[in-house]
Amino acid sequence: MQEGLYVPANELFELAFEGRWSDAHTDFSKALEEESRIAEATLNQGGSVWIAEAGQSDFSAALVRRIQNDLPDLNVKERIHIVQHADWNEEVTTPGDLAFLKKTITYRKIPDGNAAGNGTPGFRSDERINWEENVGNAKLINIWEMAIDIANTYNGIEGRYLNESIRKGGLDFSDVAETAWIFGFNDLVDANDFFSEFSTAR
Repeated sequence: MQEGLYVPANELFELAFEGRWSDAHTDFSKALEEESRIAEATLNQGGSVWIAEAGQSDFSAALVRRIQNDLPDLNVKERIHIVQHADWNEEVTTPGDLAFLKKTITYRKIPDGNAAGNGTPGFRSDERINWEENVGNAKLINIWEMAIDIANTYNGIEGRYLNESIRKGGLDFSDVAETAWIFGFNDLVDANDFFSEFSTAR
């Protein structure tokens, strides 16, 4: 339900994940096939699926329905987990899909990653973050530079979502608060803490 044009970031995804990503924007059915195959392989080996929901949940709902169809005896409530952090992400999700997920799987709503001091890291800043001093790996530098360039190029353009922090020269990777929560890094306060914790310049 999100309004505005898509931000074409496929080059960034390929640089970061090298073929280990799916393009649901261009081909929803193909992406669903790819991701359900990966998820079901994990589930069939006794693992659980964790989804850090960096946006709306429509694709996740389709994925869970596909898994239910393919693995009807699976206890999806215990084995599939979604972590969501933002009211806005929920508001632009198709209501029926959001209701389905909250009823069917383990759905965790954590405090908003756009703000610090609320129980999860705040990974959005209006101020410029000096990330370069903590990132020494050449590939990671290329990834961050490309991400920032794409964000600046498309922010608010032709009806796309206008991120005020990006416009002011800051960063917004607030959805990563979910990943921090999943892996136990809730003691991080803000973006500066993030880059210090995961520094590759040491």
